[in-house]
Amino acid sequence: MADNVGYTPGAGATIASDDIGGVQYQRVKIGVGADGSATDVSSANPMPVVESDPSPATSFGPITTANVVLFAAIDTAGEKSIVLQLTGLWGGYINLQASQDGTTWFDALGTCATNESAPTNQIFAPGVIVIPVTARYFRAITSLDFSGTLSGLYSQRAFDAAPFFQRTTLTDVSSDVRMPVAGVDPLGNLTRIALSEAGQVMPADGRVITGSLSRIGTIWQVDTTGYNSISVQVFGTFSATVTFQVSNDATTWTAVAGWSVSGNQTSTSTASAATHLLFPAVGRYFRVQVTAYTSGVPTAVGVLKSAPAWYPAATPSVNIGQIATNVAVTAATGVLAVGGNIAVGAAPTANPTPIGGWDGTNTRRVLLDAVSGGTVLGANGASNGASVTTLISAATNNLTQLKATLGRIHIIDIQNTVASVRYLKLFNVPSASVTMGTTSATMNFGIPASGKLSIVTDLGLNLGGSGIAYALTGGSSLTDNTAIGSGDLIANFQYV
Repeated sequence: MADNVGYTPGAGATIASDDIGGVQYQRVKIGVGADGSATDVSSANPMPVVESDPSPATSFGPITTANVVLFAAIDTAGEKSIVLQLTGLWGGYINLQASQDGTTWFDALGTCATNESAPTNQIFAPGVIVIPVTARYFRAITSLDFSGTLSGLYSQRAFDAAPFFQRTTLTDVSSDVRMPVAGVDPLGNLTRIALSEAGQVMPADGRVITGSLSRIGTIWQVDTTGYNSISVQVFGTFSATVTFQVSNDATTWTAVAGWSVSGNQTSTSTASAATHLLFPAVGRYFRVQVTAYTSGVPTAVGVLKSAPAWYPAATPSVNIGQIATNVAVTAATGVLAVGGNIAVGAAPTANPTPIGGWDGTNTRRVLLDAVSGGTVLGANGASNGASVTTLISAATNNLTQLKATLGRIHIIDIQNTVASVRYLKLFNVPSASVTMGTTSATMNFGIPASGKLSIVTDLGLNLGGSGIAYALTGGSSLTDNTAIGSGDLIANFQYV
């Protein structure tokens, strides 16, 4: 039939048309419906449209190389999301990236649909990841420390990605159980808060972190914020050195020591065989690193703990039978007395060394009084190691030496028999070093007329210096050298 053939409708009918280039095109009103029926298309009865995924799933891998893209960059024009499925076992991570020009790439966030995780641009474990389209192009790339093998599939979707954090699970709460409050940190780690039986807020144990590595590099690292310790189990057949490290900035790392949960009292920051260690969370970040590698596949499994790291030795002990190289406990005497079993007047040859030591004449040791329990000085319980002396004054200055070495005076008892004041002068040097009339007294006591001077002290008078000497005179001056009468004073001293 020829084109542009005219048509005349029946009487009274009008056909709408549009003149396009001299040709009339009939206007047609669209109707939709099942076979044998039609309904005009309107806002109340719109044209049905069915979305479909234009691209089938595309496979890739196996990937075994660090810092390499998993597949050619995807042009996501007209799409709303990408679904990425990763399988395999690897160390390091897979980085998600987006670009508007296909040249400059930036991190892109995705959500793992197979576990409870927050949006992240770094994928550490197998799973299905949903990535919303935020730019024209998308790609995924292995990290610089990647090792192992992974494969997978990807497809573009015409549907929006599910909103982040849209899932909520409610649970019954009673006063007898802890109510967990859960969330996920930016690294994808599940973080929970629980109430203790005392009503105190405490973090629950974290999720399990696992990884393997068959070369030098990082098996895994984790943010320990909110936790007190981390339990790490290393297993597998390997010839390598696994090192445990902590850091506050994730850049500068320091080795950290952990205790074997089997009760080994020695802490360690490395492992060259299967082991299970408990570490304190002393830095914000913790990582497990292969620092030397020969063969095999070391695997590390860790879990963050709310409880502090405990000393795991079942029966820690301290040897009190020996101090350094000196025997302090014997079968015959038990624990030796403070000061050692040293006879008075004998130089100390046994251990431990006496408190106070050897003064050149006697052993000076610390003892307890058998009656009062107070501390006393002396070498034996009878006299406490003290010396006593008495003097009836002569018609001189009565210069007398008590000790040629440093000591203490515990008792001074002096009776004045005359009706005039007399004076006791104490010097902190031996008598040979005293020049009466020139040397000043260290202490100066007045003895009342026809009276008495009495001093008794447990601690003792410590004059310092290098000895103890005294004089009995008739004047108050510190350098007085006035002689007194015979029998004016009767003096008694106890000293050590």
